[in-house]
Amino acid sequence: MRWSFLLLVFVIPAIAMAKPKVAVAPLDGDDGGKIAEIVADAAEDHAKVTRQDRVQRDIEKLSITTFDNKAVKRLRNKLEVDVVIHGKVRKKHLELTIAGKGKNKSKLELDFKTTKALKKELEAKLGKRIDDAAAQADDDDDDEVARREEERKRKDDEDRRRAEDDRRKKDEDERRKKDDDDRRARDDDKRRRNRDDDDDRGRRRTSRRDDDESISRRDDEEDDDRSRRRRRRDDADEPEAKPRHPVTQAAVWADAGAAFARRTFTYQSTGAMAPPPVGTAAPAGRIEGEIYPGAFKSLKGPGAGLGLAATYTRTFALGIAVPGTTVTAPIVAGDYSIGARYRFTFGGASIAAGIAYWGRYFMADRRNLMMASQLDMPDVNYKGVAPQVVARFPFTPKIGGYVSLDVPLMFDAGSIQKGDNYGSAKITAFDVRAGVQFMLGAHYALQINADYDQVNLKFDATPGTMANARGVSAAADTHYGLAVTLGILY
Repeated sequence: MRWSFLLLVFVIPAIAMAKPKVAVAPLDGDDGGKIAEIVADAAEDHAKVTRQDRVQRDIEKLSITTFDNKAVKRLRNKLEVDVVIHGKVRKKHLELTIAGKGKNKSKLELDFKTTKALKKELEAKLGKRIDDAAAQADDDDDDEVARREEERKRKDDEDRRRAEDDRRKKDEDERRKKDDDDRRARDDDKRRRNRDDDDDRGRRRTSRRDDDESISRRDDEEDDDRSRRRRRRDDADEPEAKPRHPVTQAAVWADAGAAFARRTFTYQSTGAMAPPPVGTAAPAGRIEGEIYPGAFKSLKGPGAGLGLAATYTRTFALGIAVPGTTVTAPIVAGDYSIGARYRFTFGGASIAAGIAYWGRYFMADRRNLMMASQLDMPDVNYKGVAPQVVARFPFTPKIGGYVSLDVPLMFDAGSIQKGDNYGSAKITAFDVRAGVQFMLGAHYALQINADYDQVNLKFDATPGTMANARGVSAAADTHYGLAVTLGILY
C-alpha cells in the first residue's frame, strides 16, 4: 500500500510533466542567429530544445532546401524530436511555423520593437503552440507509400519489357521473311546469269581462234612500247609530286581566339521535389593545335601520318543568380582534350583518327552563401577517354572545311556522383564540331567553327541519394557555341 502511494505521488506526475523535444532551425533573414537563440530560450521553458547549430548540420546532411511536410518529418526523425520550429525574420516582424507530427502546422506571427519584448511575448505564447504540435498524430508511414510506388514502377517496367520483346520478335519475323525473299530473288538472278554466260562462252569459243594471232602480235608490240617507256623514265628526272592543300593537309596548325558558349542542365524527374533546370551563357577563350612532325617535307611514308592534337576552352565572367538571395555565385567552366592520332591523306582531303584524354567541368563557388544548399545545382567535372575522328576537305585552293566527332567514355563525373549528391549513374556522351578555315596569307588562316556536345546521365537512384529523394531518374548536360580563332600553319 505504501509503495502504491509513492507511485501515485512521484512517478505518475513526473510522467505527466515530461517535456516534449523541440528543434529550432536557423531562421531565414536572421543575421548572426540572434532571433533563433531567443526562440530557443523561450521554448526551453516548455521543452527540451535542440538549438540551431546542431539542426543546421543535419539539414545539410539530409540536403533539405525547403520545409515541406516530408522534409520536416525527415528532420524530426533524424533529430529524434517531437516538434520542429522554423520560419523567417523581416525587419521587426517574426513569422514562425511550429510543425509537429502530422500535416497540421501552427503559425505564430509577432511584431516587436526590442528583442527583450520579443522574448517576453514568445514566453507567453509559444508554450501552448509547442504542446499542441507535440500532441498531434503522425501521418501514414512513408515507407509503405514508397513501397507501393516502387511496386507500381516495377509493374510498368515489366509491361514495357514485354511490349519491347513483342516488338523485337515482330521485327525479327519481318526481317527473316525479307531475307528469304531476297535469297530467292538472288537465286533466280544467278540462274539467269548462268544461262547468259553459257551462251556467251559458246560465241567466244568460236571467235577466240581467229583472235589468237592478232593478240600475240599486239602483246609483242606492247612489250616493245613498255621497254622504250622504261628507258625514257630512267633517263629523265622524277616528276614533282602534286602540292598539298595548305589548309586540309598542313603539318602544323595552332590557333587562338574568342568563343561564346551556352550550357543547359535539365532533369527527368517525378514528384514535388524536382530540382530546377539550369541555363547559363558566357564568353570564352579557346586555344588549340595539331602537329604531324613527319609531314613537314612530305605526306608520304607511314611516319607522316603520326600526330598530336590538343584543345582548351575556358569561360569568363560567368555566374548564376542564387534564388531567394542577392548573391551571384561565380562559375568556373571549360573543356579540354589532348591525344594522339593518325592521318590519311588523299587528293586534297584528309581523315585523322585517334584517342584523347577528354574533360569538361562546370563548378560553382558557394563561399558567399549562408548554406551551400541555397544553390540547387550540382557541380560536374567529367573525365574520360575519347575515340576521335576528324575529316578535312577542300572547298577552294585557299578554303577548307572540317567535321570532328569525339565519343568520350567516362570514368568520372565529379561530385554529382557522390553518395550525398545524386549518386552513381550510367553516362553516355558525344562532342561534335564543324568549321571553315580561310587562308589570309602564306601561313595565316581564320577559323570559324560551331560545336555541340551532350552528356547524358541515367541515375541508379539508390536510397539515401538526392536522385532517390527527389525522384530524378536522368539528366542531360548540353553545351553549344560558336568560336572565331586566328591561327598559323605550315
